[in-house]
Amino acid sequence: QISYILNALTKKTVKAKKELIKQGDKGDMFYIIESGQFSFVVDGEQVGDAKAGGTFGELALMYNCPRAATVRSEVDSVVWCLERAAFRQIMAGVSTMKQDEVRTALRSVSILKSLSGDQIQTLSDAVETVSFQPGDTIIRKGDQGNIF
Repeated sequence: QISYILNALTKKTVKAKKELIKQGDKGDMFYIIESGQFSFVVDGEQVGDAKAGGTFGELALMYNCPRAATVRSEVDSVVWCLERAAFRQIMAGVSTMKQDEVRTALRSVSILKSLSGDQIQTLSDAVETVSFQPGDTIIRKGDQGNIF
């Protein structure tokens, strides 16, 4: 899958002060910033920025909605572009891989061993992954147990 992503990316140089995305337009690309800096403007107000290593443009591709912000380069910049079809195919593949990992984890739980494949699938559809940092409290004695 990594080679597919690398082959699907195209490199683009963006001059300073150029609008790369205009608020309200249809989204057709996802962008990864190699160098430079970009500002995000919504209804004429700057609401954020991004620099090397940052990304933008995914919301319009994921939800098939108009661009939520205008994106303008602040300095000469370089971005890598990924077209809508490739982006959606990659996201679908990531989702499938995640589901496979969840099903594998569920099958390893001893009290779930008697469940059928369909039951494991139904359970995996309801799973939400939660991440914890070292030292975070996951369960505290006496708390109500409402999460499995």
